[in-house]
This record gives sequence, C-alpha cells and structure tokens, in this order.
Amino acid sequence: MSLKRKNLTISEKLNVIEFASTHSQRDVADRFGISVGAVNNILKKKQEIQMACEENCNPQMKRVRLSSHCEVNDLIWQWFVTARSKNIPISGPILQAKGIDFAEQLGIPFKASNGWLEKFRSRYNIAFKTLCGESASVDPGTVDTWKQQLHTIIGGYSPEDIFNCDETGLYYKVLPTKSLVEKNKICNGTKTSKDRLTILLCANMSGTEKLKLLMIGKSQNPRCFKHMDFSQMPVQWKANKKAWMNSCIFAEWLKDINNKMKRQKRKILVFIDNATSHPHSVFSNIELKVFSCKLYIPITANGSRNYTVYETFL
Repeated sequence: MSLKRKNLTISEKLNVIEFASTHSQRDVADRFGISVGAVNNILKKKQEIQMACEENCNPQMKRVRLSSHCEVNDLIWQWFVTARSKNIPISGPILQAKGIDFAEQLGIPFKASNGWLEKFRSRYNIAFKTLCGESASVDPGTVDTWKQQLHTIIGGYSPEDIFNCDETGLYYKVLPTKSLVEKNKICNGTKTSKDRLTILLCANMSGTEKLKLLMIGKSQNPRCFKHMDFSQMPVQWKANKKAWMNSCIFAEWLKDINNKMKRQKRKILVFIDNATSHPHSVFSNIELKVFSCKLYIPITANGSRNYTVYETFL
C-alpha cells in the first residue's frame, strides 16, 4: 500500500537526520510515516538542511528555496547578525536600505520591496519584538568578576542581613496602550500622562524583611493626604520639585535605616547602584556596596575583614 505524500518541515527533517544516524532507513520511514525514498532524499540533502538551520532558517518551512538575490541576502544577513550582536535596534526600513546599498556595491538590480522584506524575515526567522530591560548595558566581564568575588563581599553576613535597594518610576495615571475593540470601530488613543512618583524598594536576600517603601512626589502636602498623619502612613513620603531621588533624601533614608539597625543591634550589607543620587557615606551599622566598574572589598594579611584597607578588583 502506497503512503500518502507527506511534506515535512525543516525542523522535522532535522529530526529525521538525527534519528537516521542510529537507525535504518526503514525504521526511520516507519517512525515518521514517510517512504524510504523520502528518507533517502532527505539524507542526500543533509548538508543543505543543516546549513539552512545554522543560518537561522524558519524551522516551519518545508523546503529550502534559493532566493534570486542570494548574494544580497547573505550580506544583509551577516550585517544583521553583527548589528544585533552589538544590541543595535534594526527595523524593516533599515534592512531595505542596507539591501539597496549592498546591491549597488555589487552592481546587481534589486528592489527592496515590502514583499521582499517579508520573505527575508520568513526565510531567516526574524521577528519584530519590543526591546525591554537593561541587560544589554551590562559588561559580561564585570558580571563574571562580581560572581567570582561575591562570596568574599557577603562573607560574614547572614541572608537576613544582606539587602538590595533600587528606585523605580511609577506613572500612576498612565492608561493601557491596548484594548479590546469592535472590529468595525476606529481605535483612538489618548495622550500619555507624564505624572509620576519615585519609589525606593529595599528587601533582604532571604525575602523575610521588606523595608517600608519610600515614595517621592512633587508636593510636600498633597491634597489627597489632607488631615492625614504622615507618621501613620504605610510608606515614607518625601517631596521635591521633580519627584526624583536626590542625595539629600537618600542620605536621610540611610540614616533612618542605620538608626533602626542600631536599636536592633544589627549590622547589614546594602547593595546599591552607582546613581549620582547615591552618596557613598559611611555608617556604623550599614556597609554599602555599589554596583559599578569600581568596587572595593576589604582585605587583610590574615584574610579577616578590615574596613580601612581596600583592594580594587573591577
């Protein structure tokens, strides 16, 4: 009985090639529901299929088709990989412009149409995504050094006494940018509100203690807090003209935390980033460590902790 013709995707063909390395072609044919001849044809194109996958070919494609502009496409793909390795944002029009530029250098007639762009993205499995986070701004070498030295930095402190703090902006009037709408209705948006608060969050390594939130607004006595006792609020409230963190507010916050630790007879380690609003002050019950390219750790001849002798390792 003849098998119905079955077209496998590139991803499935890779599985066929892998399975065939340890099984006979008959076993492979039975496993994937194809004929022995189809298995033989896939194995003949083994190198071509593997090369397509190495070039980030769309795994759901069923055939590896050669483009009529192979040279231009190869150059654009190499340029794209290099640009993204440097975390440079790339858009469709940029790819089209580079395609025209490469074609002119090669002296090849080429039209970077929207249709070509869609086929290029499909061929190389390129998606359009929103860039988020700040991980691309971090030097991997710095991260590796921190990992190697972290055990020395936190030595002598229990997880309950190791804290990390950071600020974030809260745009409390911003509405969602997406909504459910009727298909035949026009979807209109509104101007984005820029009203914001700054919030400082701080918690310990074990997750057992979260310090009271510090919130910074523009008004020292907002109308919404009228007749309220600020000391009874679940947050600390501070204010300045721009609702931003500054060195005075941060130093005052650290002083309050230090006094709290004094009363509890505790000494804590606090990690902060290298923002200009973070003063490198010295406190009796708080040791500050700054995430930056210059980090200092205490050393002595016998390996014990010493807060007057330091060594730069970043």
